[in-house]
Amino acid sequence: MDKIKRVQRNGFSLIEVLLALSLTSIIVLSFTSIIFNCTKLYKKEMVNTEQIQKSILLNSWLTEKINCSGHAFISEEGEKLSWLDEDNKYLYKLITYNSQAEPAVGIDKYSLKNNVLKYIYKEPIMNGVVDIKVEEVPIGKNQNYLFRIFLQFQNSTKDFVSMIY
Repeated sequence: MDKIKRVQRNGFSLIEVLLALSLTSIIVLSFTSIIFNCTKLYKKEMVNTEQIQKSILLNSWLTEKINCSGHAFISEEGEKLSWLDEDNKYLYKLITYNSQAEPAVGIDKYSLKNNVLKYIYKEPIMNGVVDIKVEEVPIGKNQNYLFRIFLQFQNSTKDFVSMIY
């Protein structure tokens, strides 16, 4: 009986290489998908955080303006907030408009002389605001003003609601 000599080979078979490549590609695709989804979620949360910060900033700014005003009220056309300064010389109206093809919120300033309004200028506040609605909340006799503000940002489906005291 002749002995058959087997040769030892150092290497991998084609099936082993294909199996290793398949497993590696599945792992890489899984990590890529996880990283892509995390990045997408991060960007969405950053936009949401920015909108919350803008609504807080607008609320504090409006609160300061209204607390320093002589009289604040909601205009009959379009649920827009308006206020007179302490001396009743100027009227301010909170408005939405387009600024460089982007929606924005700002203030129209008018002079008030002899019950005649004269437009002075528009003061921008912030970009990205599509709509702003204000409603007066019934209050007790001890408080001056209480307004609820609904703020809607561009590319957002939810309203940010805040109160002005």
